[in-house]
Parts: sequence; C-alpha cells; structure tokens
Amino acid sequence: MTKKFVTVLYLVFLLALFCIIDWKSHSVSDTLFGFALPFVGVTALLAAYYRSEMDDEDPLPHSSLILKEIKRAHSILLHCHPSPDPDSVGSVLAMKYGLESLGKKVTVIQGDSEIPAAFLHFPGAHEIVKKNFGEVNLKEFNLFLILDSGSPEMISRKQPPTFPLSIETIVIDHHASNKGYANVNLIATAPSTTYVLYRLFKEWGIVITPEIASNLFIGMYTDTGGFRYRPTDQKTFKIATELVKIVP
Repeated sequence: MTKKFVTVLYLVFLLALFCIIDWKSHSVSDTLFGFALPFVGVTALLAAYYRSEMDDEDPLPHSSLILKEIKRAHSILLHCHPSPDPDSVGSVLAMKYGLESLGKKVTVIQGDSEIPAAFLHFPGAHEIVKKNFGEVNLKEFNLFLILDSGSPEMISRKQPPTFPLSIETIVIDHHASNKGYANVNLIATAPSTTYVLYRLFKEWGIVITPEIASNLFIGMYTDTGGFRYRPTDQKTFKIATELVKIVP
C-alpha cells in the first residue's frame, strides 16, 4: 500500500467515525470524547506505519546474487568513468574498502581520465592505478564490478569494451538510461550510486568504516546537488545523517 492510499483511508475512517458518534450522541462533549480516543489510537498506529515505511525497504534486486559472485571471486577490478565525478570516484573507493573487508584483492583504475586534483583527498584516492580499460589484462581478474556507468562507453570512450567479456561482469548503477549490458545488472532508482552501495553494504553486513562513510557521503551530496535534486527524499537525509555520525 502507498502512503497516499493509507492516508486517504485514515481520513475516511475519521470522518465516518465522527459522523457515527455525532449521530448517536446528544451533546458536543459526548461527541468529542467519543471521537478523541479512537483518533489518538489510529493516529499513533499511522505514525508507526510511516516510521516503519521509512526504515524498511525491500532488498535490492540481485543483491544476494551479487554478493555470491563477489565471494566466489579472488581478484576484482573497479574503474572510474570518463571525466569522473565524485559519485564515480566515491563509489569505487567505498566499494574497494568494502571488498577488502571481505578479504578480496581489489584494483581500481582511473579509466580514460585523470582523477581531478580536488578529489585526491577522498580516502583511498592515491591507491587508484593510472591505467585505462584498454591497458588492463582481464586474465588477472575474476570479476569486473562496473559502477555508475550507464553504458559501455562510460567504461572507456577510447576503447569501449564489447560485451560479454571474458570474465564475470556486474553493473551497479542509478541511471534510468542504463539498459543493462553486464551478466548481472542492478539498476536502481536512487539519488546516486553511492546511495545504492550504502543499501547493499547494509544488506551484506559490511561495516561502514569512516573511509567508506566519507566516500559514500561525498558521492551522495554532490550527485544530489547538495540534497536538492530528485529523487532526494527523507531516506536520503536519514542515510546522510548515519554517514556523518561515522566520519570522525
């Protein structure tokens, strides 16, 4: 049920209740007293429902399958898209730390473009390898995790890869234009890819460290234009609040 539908039911219930009580009673005080207790009770239930809706979300599609593929892999490749923005860099660095906490060997390449100097303070940024996709030997990897890239051209414009590749590929993205070109595709309606990663880490039981939290927050903040662009909502602010509590 949507919140709008629940709210309409609530208002109809209150109107009907008031009419019934008013019809049976003969004084204003009886009407108000008979109306007050059900009003308070139903309002409390509705508030609890809204809080649970805000806290509880269905698992992201393919979440368990992606974790299974990650656990099977030993060496994992990540990349930044051409002309990287903070969501691209923040998402790959947050994922790098998350994967390393699972005992994985992780390589992050810069892709076609150099990492902007303004991003070099991101935790882990100095560990990004200065290679583009065409300079990578895929035989060294079991899995290619493709983040924040709506098409193969966002992996490399110099040498766009042709899918399927020789290794397992997984796309995690928030762009609605993404048609899904990997073996597994998680394309979610979300303010940023870093927002999607936060949810995945929670579902996978990965501890959000200060390094992960910093990268996730930077990506969320910038891709939402400082929490102004759609689909920013109360859940976005709640996640951002949780992240800033972790960052020292």
